[in-house]
Amino acid sequence: NKSIQDAGLRNLTHGYLTEIQRGDKLFTAVGPDQLLQAGDQLAFIGAPECARELQRVNGLIPAHGGAHKLRLNNHQRCLVEVVLGPEFPGVNKTVKDTGFRTRYQAAILSISRGGRRLPGKVGEQVLRTGDTLLLETSDTFVEQYQYRRDFMLVSPLSDSTPPDFSRAPLATVILVAMVGVNVIGLVSVLEAAFLAAGLLLVTRCVTVNRARMNVSVNLPVLVVIGAAFALGTALEQSGTAAWLVDAMLADSIQSPWLALLLVYLVTALFTEVITNNAAAVLVFPIATGVAEQLGVSPLPFIVAVMFAASASFMTPLGYQTNLMVMGPGGYRFTDYLKIGVPMSLVAATVSVGLIPLVWAF
Repeated sequence: NKSIQDAGLRNLTHGYLTEIQRGDKLFTAVGPDQLLQAGDQLAFIGAPECARELQRVNGLIPAHGGAHKLRLNNHQRCLVEVVLGPEFPGVNKTVKDTGFRTRYQAAILSISRGGRRLPGKVGEQVLRTGDTLLLETSDTFVEQYQYRRDFMLVSPLSDSTPPDFSRAPLATVILVAMVGVNVIGLVSVLEAAFLAAGLLLVTRCVTVNRARMNVSVNLPVLVVIGAAFALGTALEQSGTAAWLVDAMLADSIQSPWLALLLVYLVTALFTEVITNNAAAVLVFPIATGVAEQLGVSPLPFIVAVMFAASASFMTPLGYQTNLMVMGPGGYRFTDYLKIGVPMSLVAATVSVGLIPLVWAF
């Protein structure tokens, strides 16, 4: 009873909805406002990854997969692509005659030949050498059959295990409890997160194997973050940071607006090469000292330090999350400059322009 648009089936990344079979009626050229009903059979065209996307939509099940007959737990299922070799025992036979599901403990979702999906019922398709099959099977299938001559190629689709929607309410309760115990001060953020992670494992909201797969340790990222901390400590303890700040904020500055701008720029510069905490700690006493020299309120300078220390846009070193997305996103150092420099200029202009209006000198 929702439209295709509202159901989230309109803007798939790897495929699109082509038709809906509802009893004896066939709806083609389906529009975004078409309403869905229970029992509708939806046909999608796209890359195999489209099946992985659809598995994440609660309430959709493969029409011809028969995965429920495999007696596999939800967390043991995954999607695999295979190409039939000449020694496959079911060549020139229908899928039904080969007993594919029983023999390989795998349900066929789709068959393509020459790059095009074969229409009609999967069980009645005659298999040929070179056919590509999209299977829903156990997570041990690849290990079992990747070196067998039945298939020329066995390729798993990563992260294709369907979510266990039945445990979503429990996971939500654990998340809310984690935030709650931290807010009321019973435990720290770290302790609450560890307890929540433990509960998710104990209650089987996530398996140990799944957690290990999704939480990988990226050694280069850790090394760079560690080096950034070391750089910040070296600048602080050697007196270089204080010298640079003093040199840039000379005694000759008389305008509070100009002093505020320099405080902001210095803090923003430091937060790009050292941690935001270190940048704030380094510039804070200088900012209050400048305010005292000018005989104005230190509050706008303190707020400027707070904003500037959080404006880490221009380098991957500016903040840990900047660096963490660099590899997976395929970003380069120059990408951060292209987007970060305009963002930093906008943030500086807005902050320096508005801070004195809210927190007067």
